[in-house]
Amino acid sequence: MLAREWTLACRYRTPEDYEIPAVPVWGVWCDENGRLSFSARGSSEPFISAGQPVPVRR
Repeated sequence: MLAREWTLACRYRTPEDYEIPAVPVWGVWCDENGRLSFSARGSSEPFISAGQPVPVRR
């Protein structure tokens, strides 16, 4: 959501200089069944996961 602001702030200075919060650090892992999960760093509890992720072309 703040990708544009983070990109501009990181390109010219640090995001905190523009009162933009730092980008969160996530842990990403995939289990033996191919389920992709994102969790807060240091936590084993995922906040979002996908059972059958597919490649997407942007």
